[in-house]
Amino acid sequence: MTATTFPYHNLITNTPNFANQTPTTPAPNYDDVPLLLSFIYGSIATMSIGGNGIIILVILYDRSIIANPTNMLIFTLAIVDSLTGIVMFFTPSLIIGIRYYSFPTGIPGGAIFCHLVDSFFIFFSLGNLSVMLVMLISIERWAAVVRATKYSKWFALRRVKICIGIVIILVIILNLDNLLGKIYVPGVFPPCVWSPIFPKPSQNLTLFTVFEITRLFLPVLLIILCYVNIAKKTLFSHKVGGLTQEQSAKYIARRRVTTMCFVSSAALVVCWLPNEIYFVMMNFEIIDYSFVVHGVTKTLVIFNSCINPFIYAATNRAYRRSIFQFITRKHNYYKARTHRLTSIANTSNH
Repeated sequence: MTATTFPYHNLITNTPNFANQTPTTPAPNYDDVPLLLSFIYGSIATMSIGGNGIIILVILYDRSIIANPTNMLIFTLAIVDSLTGIVMFFTPSLIIGIRYYSFPTGIPGGAIFCHLVDSFFIFFSLGNLSVMLVMLISIERWAAVVRATKYSKWFALRRVKICIGIVIILVIILNLDNLLGKIYVPGVFPPCVWSPIFPKPSQNLTLFTVFEITRLFLPVLLIILCYVNIAKKTLFSHKVGGLTQEQSAKYIARRRVTTMCFVSSAALVVCWLPNEIYFVMMNFEIIDYSFVVHGVTKTLVIFNSCINPFIYAATNRAYRRSIFQFITRKHNYYKARTHRLTSIANTSNH
């Protein structure tokens, strides 16, 4: 497979051209999602929606929490990851296999679907936005630890919101190769077909390389550099025993949040890098396509959307306590409400 025929940045599905197929007979050689992977992806999507949904509700329940720059970024990341779980349910070849998918037809419905959904534009925009948000969290943690005197000025809540808006726009631009790379072809199955954006393969490869470096490799490099610098700073910082009680409490709280964010960032790097490296090597014809390697690495990418709530609960006592209190509070509320309704029903029967 050459770089001229492989769909650029199509990490999840490797769909050949179906121009010679009839609309009633699915092509036998396209990589549809196996039943096991479909079940795994469905489970991950459900956990992503549920877990991140709890984080969103916990933060919304106490509005004062969201006034903190770190929590504002975590809140936004939870929204993005929960949306990723939702999008997985209607993106072909993830939870629903291509041969079972009811594709929209006609213009503009079919064309819009191919450009936005089947091209994985929405899915990868959300994924790359997660990467960018983790990068912002890493920079925020670096400023809190290494540039503590400048932190309040650099990370005022208004500036954080502006940064979030900027990365959203940037991610949309950096995924234009997906948006423009798939077209609607009526009369074939599947009706969405990959088509080169530029006439020359070298031009398409250049576009892919520039986008790929900007949307993933540079953010990952910044994440790594931030935590390396944080590690150097903490190695030479004051010990907790040499601080006042108030300073000690702030130091411990800052360390816990930074540790939580570091583990979340490390998980993102571990989940995303293998797929990106594999795909880049394949586009440059260094290696050939492998269904097994492709399946394992894409599952890691998808898994990253559901893992953060578990990391927060495992590494940060404050988040763990807030999640537990929120769940028990809601459980007690519904238990009391059910008891009250039952009592009313019993009274009305007498």
